[in-house]
Amino acid sequence: MIGFVVLFITGINLSLMMAGLMILYIANTIRAWNNERIMGVISLVLVVVFAAATYVTFMADK
Repeated sequence: MIGFVVLFITGINLSLMMAGLMILYIANTIRAWNNERIMGVISLVLVVVFAAATYVTFMADK
C-alpha cells in the first residue's frame, strides 16, 4: 500500500515498480529456499504474479 502511495506522489512508472518488486521477491526466494521452503515457494508464486502484472501494465501503457 505504501508503494502505491509513493507511486502516485513521485509519478514512477507502474511497470517499473512491479519489476522492482519482482527483483525483491526473487532475492527473497533465493534467500529462503534452503531453510524456509514454504516462504521460498510463496515468494516464487509472487514473482509470477508480479511478472503477469508487469506485462499487463506495460501493454496497457502502449
